[in-house]
Amino acid sequence: MDYAGIPMSTYDDESLLTKGKWACKNIEDQKSFSGALGEMQYMEPGTKPSLDDVATLLRVSVVNLCPQYMNLIPSLGPEPTTGLL
Repeated sequence: MDYAGIPMSTYDDESLLTKGKWACKNIEDQKSFSGALGEMQYMEPGTKPSLDDVATLLRVSVVNLCPQYMNLIPSLGPEPTTGLL
């Protein structure tokens, strides 16, 4: 999985956790998947993640870090598995 053209495997654990917490905070604040996507696509200076990158990060983050927001994630195919962050 890539994020803004960078393989997620190159990020250290702290960076991955920070991105995941950031995704959870966005969906908590926005109260919708689409709102969180819009915020996340432009909030990280110096990166230009695709909408697919942001959606994947958001889905995986919710599954692994903030499952209380699962009801806000639309089902568009296979559910993300745990352990991707």
